[in-house]
This record gives sequence, structure tokens and C-alpha cells, in this order.
Amino acid sequence: MLTFDVQSQNIKLVERPSRDLIENQLKFVEVCFNFDSYWDGIVKTIQFRQPKHKILINIETGSENQIIVNMPENLKPGVVRISVYGKKQNKTGEIEDPTTGEIIETYSTDEKVETNYYSLVIERSGFFGNGNNRLNEKPTEVIGDKTYIHEQLEAASTWGIKHKLGKYPSVSVCDTTGRLVQGEVIYVDSNNLIVKFSSAFTGYAYLN
Repeated sequence: MLTFDVQSQNIKLVERPSRDLIENQLKFVEVCFNFDSYWDGIVKTIQFRQPKHKILINIETGSENQIIVNMPENLKPGVVRISVYGKKQNKTGEIEDPTTGEIIETYSTDEKVETNYYSLVIERSGFFGNGNNRLNEKPTEVIGDKTYIHEQLEAASTWGIKHKLGKYPSVSVCDTTGRLVQGEVIYVDSNNLIVKFSSAFTGYAYLN
């Protein structure tokens, strides 16, 4: 299960499975959202967005402060942005005829709130084909360089990354909003490195 804490307009991942999120297993992954009192009485909509694939999925829920949904199974490999939108009736009133005092219209206004978004990486499935290949068939050779994605769950200005790639990879880092962040890369050896930043944050490091 993925678990998010939603405090005011901030969304934070506090628990995730030990395994990667795999594209063809998403429907088995539950996502729990725990909301603070700022969200009391607000009808909530959970949004999953992948701009690269032009995917936008909204899941409308109730006004409870703990909500559990399943990851949409049609999301694609890559980064998915998760956020929450909500609205509640904030004020009601009546409009009277000034001459007769008769109520001619009632109205209400809605309070709209939303969070920032949290970025998660969905990995591509390692299984190809329809499962009917004969045992003596030669598998297709996979050509490509080894990569590694590091997720920094706790905010820190120094990230220690154990990648086990057996090389000195290039490193790209982004925060949870998808913004690229520059840091100083220090190679410990061919399987470990350190990245230092000017301030603490959470996010992802992409090693290739």
C-alpha cells in the first residue's frame, strides 16, 4: 500500500511497498490518503496525471478524512503526478425582494482547495510476450545500458546512493514536483555515490 499524509495543501508520501511499482501490477496497489482537519467536510477528488502520455484520471470520493483507492491500471511507465482537489459548501444566503421582502433566490458559494502534486515512478514490466513461448525458444536479446532510480523519502541535503551498477553513472536529480535540481556528485566507488545539495528536499535521482 502507498500511504499519503495530506496536511493543508501539502501531500507527502509516508509509506510505500518495498518493491517497485510495475505497470501491469498497478491494479493490485492500494493508495491511502489521510487528511488533516483542514479537509473536514470537503468532498475530495484524487487525480493521477501523466502529461507525457496525455493521461488525466480523476477519482471522485466522499468527504471522509481517510480514503483508499486503487492505482489506475491504465497508467503508463514513467512519472505519475498525484494530487488532491476538493470543494465544500462554504456559505449560503438568500436574496429578498426589497419591496415585498419575498425571497426570490437562494445561493451558495463553494470553497475550493487543492494540494501540490507528488511524483512517483512506474517501472516497465520485465515480462514480454503472451506467455505461450515454448521452452526451447531463444529469448530475444535485450540491448541497453543499466540504469537505477533512487527515491529519497526523507528530506536531506546529502543523499547516499547505493546503486550496484558497477560503473560511474551520470546522475540527474529532480524534486517531487519534477523540477531539476543541481548537486555535487561524489563517486565513492563503482557501486556507491553521494550527491550534495544546498538545501534539504525529497525527490528522485536517475542514474544511467
